[in-house]
Amino acid sequence: MHLALIFLTVALPLSGLFDRWARGRAVTVFGGLPLPAPMPIPGGRLWGEAHEVLANLLLAAVALHVVAALWHHLVLRDGSLMAMLPRLRRRSLSPPVT
Repeated sequence: MHLALIFLTVALPLSGLFDRWARGRAVTVFGGLPLPAPMPIPGGRLWGEAHEVLANLLLAAVALHVVAALWHHLVLRDGSLMAMLPRLRRRSLSPPVT
């Protein structure tokens, strides 16, 4: 899952760049610096479709990741979520001794 999330977070902006460049538009970065296509990009609107599919896949992967983290925390109670949250991990989870 982590590899899928990394792949999607890299592929999504790249497909957006390729979509703009394939349709002959420059991309503006840093508030006004135009970034023209480094080479002719074939594909036209196909890159836009890929961009939309990748965005939906990223949303689904994030949602699945959240559900899995909650499953581990609430159902399996294996401490996975606490291991991901270092501030909460330091606190004692046992009730106070009186």
